[in-house]
Amino acid sequence: MTKERQDIAGELISADLRGELVAMLGDRLAAGEPLIAAVQFQKAMEEGYQAIRGSFPSESIKQRLAEVFAEVVKENPEVLIIPGIENWITRSVLGTVRKNGWGIAETQTEGQNLLRQFLRQEQMQGVLLQYDLQPADLNIRNCMRSIVNAVAGKEDPVKKRAAERLAEVKARLQAQGSQQPADAKLGQLLAGPAGEPDEAEVESRTQEQKKAQVGLRQQQMQHLVENLNAYIAEGRISAEEADGLRKLHQVDRAVRSGKVTREQGSKVRNTILSGEARTQIEKKMREEVDYVVVYAQVFEALQRIDPKNDTALRFMIRHKLAVNAEAKEEVVWKPIITGLIEELETLHQLIGIMDRQDAEVRMMAAHLPPYNQVVRRGQARMDKLLVEEEFIDLLREGTIKEVIEKLGGGDRKERARLAVSMLSINALIGSLIKRTPFRKQVRVLKINLIIEEFFRSTENVEEAREKAQDFLRTRLQKLYPDITDDEAAEIQEHSDEIIAACEQKVLAERAKQAKEAREVEGGEEVESEGGDEQLSEDEIEKGVQMGRVGMRIGGGMKLVPYKVMPDPEEPDKWVLVKRDRETDELMPVMRRGKKRFVEKNREGIWEILGGN
Repeated sequence: MTKERQDIAGELISADLRGELVAMLGDRLAAGEPLIAAVQFQKAMEEGYQAIRGSFPSESIKQRLAEVFAEVVKENPEVLIIPGIENWITRSVLGTVRKNGWGIAETQTEGQNLLRQFLRQEQMQGVLLQYDLQPADLNIRNCMRSIVNAVAGKEDPVKKRAAERLAEVKARLQAQGSQQPADAKLGQLLAGPAGEPDEAEVESRTQEQKKAQVGLRQQQMQHLVENLNAYIAEGRISAEEADGLRKLHQVDRAVRSGKVTREQGSKVRNTILSGEARTQIEKKMREEVDYVVVYAQVFEALQRIDPKNDTALRFMIRHKLAVNAEAKEEVVWKPIITGLIEELETLHQLIGIMDRQDAEVRMMAAHLPPYNQVVRRGQARMDKLLVEEEFIDLLREGTIKEVIEKLGGGDRKERARLAVSMLSINALIGSLIKRTPFRKQVRVLKINLIIEEFFRSTENVEEAREKAQDFLRTRLQKLYPDITDDEAAEIQEHSDEIIAACEQKVLAERAKQAKEAREVEGGEEVESEGGDEQLSEDEIEKGVQMGRVGMRIGGGMKLVPYKVMPDPEEPDKWVLVKRDRETDELMPVMRRGKKRFVEKNREGIWEILGGN
């Protein structure tokens, strides 16, 4: 890094702030969070920055945070990466222990075997390879101790204190949630669907899945040969076929090792089973193996969907009949829409999925491997969806080993149920991406959110109304190029109603905020933007402005409309002002006999100084 670059980096993230951010990551890891991928650490650092600074990180800050993470990993991987991997191991193995219903004795006896098996998994080996680590670099004893303590119900005091500190951070983040600048929220909403993967992305994804498939197929074939007796007991193959398969597998291993040539191997195979018989049994086994391999790949791919979208996935599962409905079907949308309006975070997640903002959803929408191996293009919809919310738990807590065992097990109903659950998730997401009644409802809700932000982003109601009308008239088609003429016409027909409803909602929010602020301020007048916000020319000349002021109300931070102006006695400072009811003049707002000074932050929000 050049001297100039170091200076810039230091201005963006100081040494003290860098230390605080790394400490916050340490608390997350000490609390047991399984942070592994760089994107997980990046998200955690952005949340830490927001909690400390009280503002959302800019793009340059985000870039610097990524550099800080890379620097720490390079200097000391044991600080972040190794604890994150150990947490992942602990959580995964503990999930298996609890699923098996083991007590302390069984856990102490069998736990080490589970840990060793987990370390040998391909996914685990891939993570170690990514960070140039060896199994010996991990403290498996600590993992085992944590698992046993969890089974015994013992609480780790270090973990408890870290979790408490982390809870405080998350509380600060929640309090700051309403302070995100209106312009930033509006910009996010106005971002249309993500583009299709380009040729390079398609090729990379295809090759990645091909490589994974080869590895899984070899593992599953080995597993099949080692468990032929179970297949015989389940009636899936005969004893004679099993004996032939064992011998054929031994020949294949000899050919691969170079002990015999391909020609010699071919001759030996023919002596074991005739060509036709061998073809039939190999076809049967290939179908068994391919079924497990393909759906194991789909499961691994679904695990890549950002966990932040789990609430939206669970929402769609609960309402799967409506989500999966076709245009000709009758659906009572009102309770579903009301629920989404009350759960705005879920709505934003659904919008993100609809607009393919999630990287894995984008691959799914493009019908790339492994999805194209289980669903034909254009046929993602299923007549009947069979999936429950428990599948999301399996997606987040289950291991690929567990899933492969279920897919290759003798319980045909369980095998089919697991595969259908994966297909159902694919279909639910498809209902948000393709032209369906559910997508239409979510699009309308997104349009409402955009119009609401027009009213929140300006103090001038008439200006907001004009922006909303212009958006519906000229920009809707740009936001969604695939919107149908009927959809656009319907929205235009109800545009006045939509705008009026959004305007009333925002003004009602402002009135409520003003009322809450009055109560907090001991009854002092707070003028809302729906009332006396017209400034005279004389007031404008004095520098009076309408502003949004961050105030702590009811345990959280809210934006309250206020008038602000340069203090007549100290013109370099800004002060909150209110209108005197008797003289109609603007006077400084006082608290405990002192003026309430404010300062505008980078996001354009006024902050009260010094706790006055």
